[in-house]
Amino acid sequence: MDGGSQHADAAGDPDGARRRAHGETFGVERMNAVSDGVFAIILTLLVLDLKLPDLASGEDVRTALVENWHVFVAWLISFVAIARFWVVHHAVSSGLRRCHTGTIALNFAVLGVASLVPFSADLIGNDRLVEPWSTAMFAANFALLSVTLGLLAHHVATEPDLLDPERPAVRLSRYRRHHLVVAPLVFLAAASLAFTHPYVSIALLVSEFAAAAWWSVRGGTRRADERRGRGAGNGDDEASIVGAVASTAGARASTAGAGASTAGAGASTAGTGAS
Repeated sequence: MDGGSQHADAAGDPDGARRRAHGETFGVERMNAVSDGVFAIILTLLVLDLKLPDLASGEDVRTALVENWHVFVAWLISFVAIARFWVVHHAVSSGLRRCHTGTIALNFAVLGVASLVPFSADLIGNDRLVEPWSTAMFAANFALLSVTLGLLAHHVATEPDLLDPERPAVRLSRYRRHHLVVAPLVFLAAASLAFTHPYVSIALLVSEFAAAAWWSVRGGTRRADERRGRGAGNGDDEASIVGAVASTAGARASTAGAGASTAGAGASTAGTGAS
């Protein structure tokens, strides 16, 4: 096939040309299963760092736990962060109907960076929050994770032939903008503050996680209200249709009754004439 024929085919069937450019597409079930499994393992690895320290002579458990409070803070922040990123990853991947090798590669990039979170959490758990480099690496890990997730959202938003047509694409643009611009700036600012104000750095990380969680809950509530509104609108439309049908049936019945009355009057007139 010559170049002119290929150009004509591409113009006549742009979706087919796009599929040929990307190669074979696959279902998303296995990709989502691997993703959920990796996130579950990461959450499990985080809790394995919660170990009771060796007790000194005469020291009780309560005192040892209080002295190692930073380990529990590192676990809590990391757990909330992984949960926050999983929710976004789930929202992005749930809009996919198909995927190709580019989608799978970006997804593994997200999983690879996410798998580093137990390591960076262990840094601030063992070296305490006041050690600047451990906190900076912890924040930089989340900045890189945000960028890879934003790239995945960008990929999904720009591949309409892979999307489920029943899923809205508006959220993908929001996720892409937030995770490619806003969140990385916040995390890099937290990494810079680690060298001068480590506790402010951690507070900035927690604030971003809390804001993202609030945004997700608010968005879910708004979408539920929209679905209820559409359901109520459909119910009103159905009721209107039923009422219109009933009115039409009543009008037809009235017309039939009038026709019967006319026929009866005609029969009476004919009988009178015959008499």
